[in-house]
Amino acid sequence: MEDKKKEYAEVNYNFNLTESMMEELHMEGKLEVRIEGEEEDMVISFTYNREEEIIKDKSNDEKIISMLDDELDDYINRLTNSIKEL
Repeated sequence: MEDKKKEYAEVNYNFNLTESMMEELHMEGKLEVRIEGEEEDMVISFTYNREEEIIKDKSNDEKIISMLDDELDDYINRLTNSIKEL
């Protein structure tokens, strides 16, 4: 616990991103947050480079498609079993 206190003692400001903020950052690639100060406001711009993620995903297309196919098959089987139970 003492280590955490020391760690936080060096922090000037703590900002907690909400789930909707994280979603905006991920989907839009940018999030701007206005922090109201005593003397003046400050705007912080967070950016997220989605292009790198898209390029990485393209190299794994076959693997991803296979995983999605497996998940879809599993979902269909569970749905079929649920219908049969009715």
